[in-house]
Amino acid sequence: QGLEQYLLGVRALENEGGRNLYPLARAAGNLPFGTKGKLEWERVQALAEPVKDLARTVIPDQVPDSLEARVNAGPFSISGPVDNVFSSGRAVKDFGTITPARLLTQWIFHLVYSAAQDTSGTTVIVGRDPEKKKPAVSFEFKPVNKGKALIMIEEIARYFYLGQSRVLTFFCTPCFNMVQDLSKRGFDLDDASLIEKTHHQEKIKTIGI
Repeated sequence: QGLEQYLLGVRALENEGGRNLYPLARAAGNLPFGTKGKLEWERVQALAEPVKDLARTVIPDQVPDSLEARVNAGPFSISGPVDNVFSSGRAVKDFGTITPARLLTQWIFHLVYSAAQDTSGTTVIVGRDPEKKKPAVSFEFKPVNKGKALIMIEEIARYFYLGQSRVLTFFCTPCFNMVQDLSKRGFDLDDASLIEKTHHQEKIKTIGI
């Protein structure tokens, strides 16, 4: 099952000491009995190894810190820990596929990390390829200055509260696909009116003008 596989993968991913964790996973009831369980563990290990290998090349070989962030963005006050912080920025490895939803979560962490300090770094996410073309891939968020991060946090918070009262037009996957498509077509993604322009063009296509 998906969740059980993910939990096994996280355990395999965090095993940097080379310990044989199969007996622990079996004893915990995370695997089927017998040969089937052994084969499933080997399959999960095979999925985790490329992620571990790639993570070693992009994540510093040091113990990460946790930043206790507290930011005020407009009328919103946000506080809590931001983990996986290194001197050069944040770096996260995950057994899961790097889906738009996971990217959005890490983007919010990246903005809070950027807004909580005077100087920001990058955030790197390592995980499995959503397009299944490679065994492991990495995404990087560039540094965001504090003022811009606060503006974007306030905007996201307003969308969050708006979503409590009505269904929003866009969700993670279609939004991500749209941005990728616009980027490939050479649009300026920093243009604040881009979404409105695109939405207007799609309406024109829909009604056949």
